[in-house]
Amino acid sequence: METTPSKNLKKRFYAAIALVSVIFAITILSAPDSLENMSRETLIIKDAPVFLKQRNGNSHDYKIHINSDKFQTPLEITGADLEFTDRKGLQNELRKGDTVEIKYHHTFIVQLTKKGKTYMAPEKAFKSGESMEKWVFWVCLVSLIICITGLVLTISGVKRLGWVTTIVVIIVAGVLFFVFDVHFSNTIEYTEFS
Repeated sequence: METTPSKNLKKRFYAAIALVSVIFAITILSAPDSLENMSRETLIIKDAPVFLKQRNGNSHDYKIHINSDKFQTPLEITGADLEFTDRKGLQNELRKGDTVEIKYHHTFIVQLTKKGKTYMAPEKAFKSGESMEKWVFWVCLVSLIICITGLVLTISGVKRLGWVTTIVVIIVAGVLFFVFDVHFSNTIEYTEFS
């Protein structure tokens, strides 16, 4: 039996609804906690911080690994947290045997303090990530509503709906992009990494 364009369109809407629902759920579940609710720990540094630079396609991934007495795996500073970190200060001032206070989420350090000196600006990192999270949340919500509406209208027999819904999602995403002032981090070549 041959599939009709309407059946193909229904399948695409079902797939789109499933995909958008998963992204929507991940966005809600992975939203970072506030800085006040982050885990806090005082620990001793086992080695000097390791500055890692890894090739990722046409760009590089940067991260700082910190080994401590209380965690078996290295703690990491990555992403927006790395962007708002005094990397030179960490490189020059953090030594084996130093006692530091950290706030962290899983294995990711969001704040690091040694003898009252703070090396990270988590408020700036949170603010940077917030606009992107809001944008993803609203684009997913609007896309989900549009896909469900498109599926219902396809079942009702309305034609050429795929293009219309695609264009509407793109327009909505663009408008929300500007409303939430989303900006992507510039490709940064950190000089502290070899």
